[in-house]
Amino acid sequence: MAYRTSHLAFLTALLLAAACRQATDSRKVEDEPVRAVSGPAEPHAWAAPDVAGANRDPLTPALSLVGGEGGQSALPTSTATATATSNPTPAATASAPADERPAAARRPITPPDTNPPTTPSALTVEASSEHSVNLHWGASRDDVGVTAYEVRRGDVRVATGSGTGTYAVDRNLRAAATYCYTVRAFDKAGNASPQAGPVCATTPDLTPPTVPAGVAAVALGETDIELRWQPSTDEVAVVGYEALREGRVVAGAPGTIAREHGLRAAVRYCYKVRAYDAAGNRSALSDEACAETPDLTPPTTPLHVVARATSDRSIDLGWQASADNVGVTHYQVLRDGEVLAEPKAARFEEQDLRPGQSYCYTVRALDAAGNTSLPSANACAVTPDVTPPTIPEAIAAQPVSPSSIYLAWHASEDDVGVAGYEVLGDDKVLMRVLGTDAYTAALTAGARHCFRVRAFDRAGNRSRPSLPACSTTASAELPPAPYRLRAEPASDKAVSLTWEPSSQPGVVYRVYWENDKNIGATRLTAFGAIGLKPGERHCYRVAAVDETGQESSRTLEACAAPKTQSLSSR
Repeated sequence: MAYRTSHLAFLTALLLAAACRQATDSRKVEDEPVRAVSGPAEPHAWAAPDVAGANRDPLTPALSLVGGEGGQSALPTSTATATATSNPTPAATASAPADERPAAARRPITPPDTNPPTTPSALTVEASSEHSVNLHWGASRDDVGVTAYEVRRGDVRVATGSGTGTYAVDRNLRAAATYCYTVRAFDKAGNASPQAGPVCATTPDLTPPTVPAGVAAVALGETDIELRWQPSTDEVAVVGYEALREGRVVAGAPGTIAREHGLRAAVRYCYKVRAYDAAGNRSALSDEACAETPDLTPPTTPLHVVARATSDRSIDLGWQASADNVGVTHYQVLRDGEVLAEPKAARFEEQDLRPGQSYCYTVRALDAAGNTSLPSANACAVTPDVTPPTIPEAIAAQPVSPSSIYLAWHASEDDVGVAGYEVLGDDKVLMRVLGTDAYTAALTAGARHCFRVRAFDRAGNRSRPSLPACSTTASAELPPAPYRLRAEPASDKAVSLTWEPSSQPGVVYRVYWENDKNIGATRLTAFGAIGLKPGERHCYRVAAVDETGQESSRTLEACAAPKTQSLSSR
C-alpha cells in the first residue's frame, strides 16, 4: 500500500513537470523576435525553411518585407505543434490503470494544428518607380496564429516575412516591364493559405532617349528635304524620331531618315530632331541642320505682247506679267535675237529708232535662279515717218528747145528716204520724178517759164518748194541743145563726160571747161578729158553745133576731178 502511494506521487510529479515544460516552450515561441527581409539579396538575406512542399529559391531582385514592431516567428521550424506529450518518459508510458491515476494525469491531450490561415485579402501591387514595386495586402486569420507570409513573383519566391507584415517592396526591377505577384500566409504548424493573386503591375519608363547626333539635311528637289542622323539609345527602346521646324513637328520616322514634302522652292529650312520611346519620353532637341531647296522651274512665257509706236523714233512694248513658283525678277526684251534691255516691269520703250521702219520684238521672263521662260510671240510695230524731206537746192533751168526746158537740182535728204520729187509750175504739179532732174515739154516757144521743186517721202511727207528757177525756151533758129551732162572720174588723170543728145541729127558737140574754154569736139555723146593732174577739178559744159555753125544753148555745168574726187553735178 505504501508502495502504491509513493508510485502515484511520482507519476503526478512527472506529469506536472511536463506541463510546466510545455508552457515554457509556448512562451518562447510567442516571444521570438520578427525576422524581416530587406535590401538586395542574391541569394536572399533570409529564407524560411521548406514549408508545405515549397522549395527554397534564390531571391533576385531583393524584396523588403515590412511588418509591425513585433509578431510571431517566421515560418515554423517543424510542422508538428508542441503538445503535452511532446516529451513522454518511459515511466509515463507504463503508468497504472487510468482509474488509479491522479486527476492531473487524466487531462485531455491537445490535438495537432491542421487548419491553414485564410487567404490574404485585398492584394494590391503598384509600381513606385522605374525599378521598384510596392505590394499591400490584408492580414490573414488563423485559429492559432499567422507566423509568416510568402511573396512570389511568378514561380520565384522573392520574400518571406513575419506574420504581422502586410507590405513589401520589390526592387532592382527593369523599367517598362510587367511583374505579377502572389501572396500566401503560413501558421506555426506550416499550414499554407490559398494564394492571393496573381496581381500585376508595370514599372514606368521615365528616362528619355539620348539626343540624336550628326543631324544632316539635304534638299532632294524643289519641294523635298531629307534628314539623316545617328541613332539614339534608350534603357528600354527607341521607337521613333520627330523632326521639328520652327518648333513644330513636320516629319516622323521609326528609323534615322525622315523627309518633309510640299516645301517651297528657293527657301532655306532648318530642322532639329528628337527621339522618343514607347512611354512617350522625348529626348532633348539635336543641333540644328539646314538646307535650301533649289529653284528649277522657269517662269511662264509672257503673253499678249503688244508693240505700239509712240513717235517716229520710239516704240512702246507692254505684256501680261509672267508667273513663277518663286518670283519673276526681270524680263529680257529681244530684237533680231539680241537682248535690248532687261526691265523689271512688264513694260519697255525703245527710243532713237529710225522713222518709217518696222521693228519686231520678243520677250522672255527670268527668276532669281536664272531660269528663263520660253520667248513670247513676235510683236511688231512701224515707226511713223512724220518728218518731211529737206528743200531741194540749187535748182537750175536749161532751155533745150522752143518747147522744152531741162531742170536739175541737188538731192534732198530725209530721215527715212526721199521717194521722189514734184515739179511745180504756177504752184501746180507738172510732173513727178524719181531723180534730181526733169525734162519739161509742151512749153510755149519764146516764153519765160519758172519752176519750183519739192521732195516727198514714202509716208507722203512733202518738203517746202524750192526757190524758183526760170528760163526762156530756146529760139527756133538754134539747134536743140544736149542736156543732162554727167562728169565722172575715169582714172587718176582723166574725167569721163556723158550727155543726152540733141534732138537734131548730124550735130557736133563742143566741150568747154571753165565756162568758155573749148577743149574738144565730138559727134559722140561722150568725151574724155585726159592729161589731168590727180585731184585737178574742172567744171564742164557741152553745146550742139549744126552744119550752119549755129550753136545751141550750153548744158548745165558738171564738175569732177580725177580719181579721188566725187561727182558734183548740176
